[in-house]
Amino acid sequence: MGCVPELRFKEFSGEWKRNHLGNICKVQMGQSPSSKNYTENPKDTILIQGNADLIKGKVVPRIFTTEITKISESNDIIMTVRAPVGDLAINEFNACIGRGVCSIKANEFIYHLLHHIKERNLWAKFSQGSTIDSVNSKDINNLKIKIPLKEEQDKVANFLSKIDEKIAILEDKLQLWETYKKGIMQQLFSQELRFKDDNGNSYPDWEEKTLGDLGSTYTGLSGKTKGDFGKGKPYITYKSVFDSQKIDTNKVDFVKINSNESQNSVEYGDIFFTTSSETPEEVGMAAVLLNSINECYLNSFCFGFRLNSFEEVNPIFFSFYLRSSIIRNEINRLAQGSTRFNLSKNSLMKISIMIPILKEQEKIARFSMDIDNKTNEIYHELQSNDKFKKGLLQKMFC
Repeated sequence: MGCVPELRFKEFSGEWKRNHLGNICKVQMGQSPSSKNYTENPKDTILIQGNADLIKGKVVPRIFTTEITKISESNDIIMTVRAPVGDLAINEFNACIGRGVCSIKANEFIYHLLHHIKERNLWAKFSQGSTIDSVNSKDINNLKIKIPLKEEQDKVANFLSKIDEKIAILEDKLQLWETYKKGIMQQLFSQELRFKDDNGNSYPDWEEKTLGDLGSTYTGLSGKTKGDFGKGKPYITYKSVFDSQKIDTNKVDFVKINSNESQNSVEYGDIFFTTSSETPEEVGMAAVLLNSINECYLNSFCFGFRLNSFEEVNPIFFSFYLRSSIIRNEINRLAQGSTRFNLSKNSLMKISIMIPILKEQEKIARFSMDIDNKTNEIYHELQSNDKFKKGLLQKMFC
């Protein structure tokens, strides 16, 4: 049985015909060379093993090998065959492929069709393992697909490839801005780059303070059980604190708060720190509340920090400063543990930091916000284009 896609170029008609992927493509399964033959020498053959070697639709060489098993040629499609199954890239090299991938010799239409199959999670029904999802050559060759005549294939592929090109440009642009942001933040907070006042004069030297000099801590929710969550008053989640330097008040969860309870509510300008993480590099992540929200609380796996005065510290300045490498390196040293790392509030409050006067803080904050807004603008444009392409894949294939 054929099909007709929901969205189609007007010059084409008739049903797309059923076929098996193996009838129109050449599929080569990978075979891993011995690890003793792995090298770091780029003059040796590139080894493609799995998802870690595929980034943004391209093969990124990491490991090389002197033992050649199965070869994938330039312009072949690389697809992961172990969890996560179906990740794709266009190979730009003559490379050796390991057991975690296969190489598919096919046209661009098939590449986009395989993206559609991945988006629809169609590989899940072929899972070969109870703990590790995988597919084999029989699964891939026998995959039922529906395709049009070659002229329509070429037009669909050309159209989707133009969208991919735009997405790639936005990804590169975002990477450049993120690299610039990281570099400029390092210069600002290390005082390598300094602002002048409105008269062109230098601001005073930064003063050394401890965090404890600038405010005080408070605890998150306490005494709560599983049944208390899901409705009631808003509270800021651990994930919201961990994910971003600024709390998104649209992403709160809810908790039941009784009238006789004594719980600490959050306020504008409060700073939240995560108390534990699986790695020392991720413990003590900070986020600042820069919106007003009525009767909102903090999750029990974070603690709050309230500034003594906004005349001494600008919260927006702190939202960038506390995520900078200058401060992160200091916090990382405080991480304690072996399998899970924890942060002591008392130790954190003793950290010494350098603070400029409020006027310079405000200039740093405005400059940082401008960079952040530009980066976010590109990010949202990229997300919009990704979503647009996924919608097209749903409508242009069947």
